[in-house]
Amino acid sequence: MKAFISLLLIFAAFSASARGPVEDRSQPATSTQQPQPVAPGDSLPPPVARPDLFGKLQLLQDEVMELRGMVEQLSNEVRLLKQRQADDYMDLDRRIGAGAGA
Repeated sequence: MKAFISLLLIFAAFSASARGPVEDRSQPATSTQQPQPVAPGDSLPPPVARPDLFGKLQLLQDEVMELRGMVEQLSNEVRLLKQRQADDYMDLDRRIGAGAGA
């Protein structure tokens, strides 16, 4: 249950920090510019935006959130196992000490 609540908190924090695309408004947009013809052998400029990249980015963000949740859950399990190991060691030490005194 704690892992679920932690995952929800991480998701809420991540969603709150997500921002939309940044747009440069420092210079006015000029709609009178015509595209320059491309001569054979000239390299083409990179594409402005590709819709498939947004989908891939969203999938990667979802996967990162899922992996962060898994890391948190495993960290808690490791912490509990370390505590259990320390408790078992202390119990064993107590038993050995009690047996030596008898």
